[in-house]
Amino acid sequence: MENLKLEWFSETGEFPFFVQFGSHERDMSVHTHEDFSELALITEGTAVHIVGGREYLLRRGDVYVVNTDMPHGFRSPKGFHLINIMFRRRTLFSSAADIRKTDGFRRMFESDFEGGAFTSRLHLSPEDALRFTRLAEKMAEECEKKPLGYQTALRAYFTELAVLLSRRRENARGESFTGDGGVSAALIHIEKHFTEEMSVAEMAEIARLSERQFSRAFVSLMGVSPMKYVTELRMERARRLISETEESVTDIAFSCGYLDSNYFSRVFRKKCEMTPEEFRKRYGAFGR
Repeated sequence: MENLKLEWFSETGEFPFFVQFGSHERDMSVHTHEDFSELALITEGTAVHIVGGREYLLRRGDVYVVNTDMPHGFRSPKGFHLINIMFRRRTLFSSAADIRKTDGFRRMFESDFEGGAFTSRLHLSPEDALRFTRLAEKMAEECEKKPLGYQTALRAYFTELAVLLSRRRENARGESFTGDGGVSAALIHIEKHFTEEMSVAEMAEIARLSERQFSRAFVSLMGVSPMKYVTELRMERARRLISETEESVTDIAFSCGYLDSNYFSRVFRKKCEMTPEEFRKRYGAFGR
């Protein structure tokens, strides 16, 4: 397991701090941080966050903190963009800072896990996410230009952000701090089992919601119905297999969860505006 150091990202040894506006198109292997904490805001898309051996869905508006020596990584990113802030707590907060004495700060920046659940996370409103983004932009500019007093400015901007997050985390309880009403558990199940038969009733049971509540919450979170999302995952797998392998369309249909290859071909054509054979001829490594 790789153990990352802050000096790999920050050139300023006396005041190590780094802000990055980035994205992940592929899975990121589980790793640890040797000497820094990471604060992140998800700005677009989704991914599954693997942290401390557990998995959680990340989506737009989610914030998390991962401290030193805590293993974490990502899988199944989809249009996944985030703002990363890498820092050392001792550099930014004095031991006497009043915010450090609050439960909100402890849950957000220090505790990591409580009762087996990862607690250093929060879902922000669009307004609070915008405040986070604006403060991160100011911090990134200070890091890049390093004008007179930039370290003081960085402490001020980061402290303002930490107070905002601590206050929001102080008031969040139970499922409310994830903002997804229990849909995360169902989404992770779907990501793992989308090639198998599944029903909305099964997904709703995993989310501990009625079918109607689950469907409404799912559409609100993901922008599509649960079964349409399953189809999107299957079609994504199908496109990859058609373009990268020589497997038959029938075998690909079965591996994507379709027992009827003719029905698979109809769904594929509707989604991709061409047949599987046409797709392979145009994009396949073996079809040229």
